[in-house]
Amino acid sequence: MASELPAVIVRRGIPKRIHVVAWRREDPVKPDPVIGISKVVHELILTIDQEDGQETRKELVVTSANLTAQLLPVLENGAYKGLEISIIRFGGAFRTTYQIEFSPLF
Repeated sequence: MASELPAVIVRRGIPKRIHVVAWRREDPVKPDPVIGISKVVHELILTIDQEDGQETRKELVVTSANLTAQLLPVLENGAYKGLEISIIRFGGAFRTTYQIEFSPLF
């Protein structure tokens, strides 16, 4: 289901601080630009109400299995509601890794 909300962009090497108010998983079929065929893409979609300390209403679409695995435990147990999440992206295409930190909201 396509969203009307603007996207959160996580740039390489720059911490992105977010607060998540809702999340969902979707598995749309999308064309793969590298191999040229359509395939199922597993997406973790985070609805954000704060980005870098500023109020906003955006979505962060996560397709990285690595980042999804780091975020899911906090999302599934509901702890995300009281946390700010800082995400730093490292590396390039097909070798991207993420560092995340959780801080209590004040």
